[in-house]
Amino acid sequence: MITDNEDKKPIYMKMRTLGGGIGLGLKDFRAVIIFRNREDLEEFVEKGWEFGGEADAAFKSGEKGDAYSAAQSVDLDIITYQLTEAGAAIQATLQGTKYIGNIRI
Repeated sequence: MITDNEDKKPIYMKMRTLGGGIGLGLKDFRAVIIFRNREDLEEFVEKGWEFGGEADAAFKSGEKGDAYSAAQSVDLDIITYQLTEAGAAIQATLQGTKYIGNIRI
């Protein structure tokens, strides 16, 4: 879900990721993406692509365990944070992510 700070209306999108690198894992996470300017937000909602790199280690189940993640978009004005809910992973990847279905409510 994207929340535009100007009109406060949520935009819901699905996510598909393809990447390559080293590692192994499976995790349930929430992504928080911060756009530093309006143009990047509008282009993201319109086209839905993000490219970047990620390194993370996650070993978490419920309230137990911990997760550490670092991600950087190719566009330095976009910052991505991953909040791991559960799972186990250790990886370093380059990836592209496609967000689809921008449904405004």
